[in-house]
Amino acid sequence: MPRALQCFTRMNPLRYAIDMAQRVYLQGAGVQLLLPELRPLGLLAVVSLSAASWMFPHRLQ
Repeated sequence: MPRALQCFTRMNPLRYAIDMAQRVYLQGAGVQLLLPELRPLGLLAVVSLSAASWMFPHRLQ
């Protein structure tokens, strides 16, 4: 995959969810091994929910 697309996929939460599912089902990974994928998902959740909560009241006005 081209380098530019690899950087773009880091913003896609599905990338981390698929990687976690593969590790759990195929390798039997525990929570400790999944922490590197949980951190970006948490960060994306905080950023997107913060932006949504800021935009919602502004759209009602």
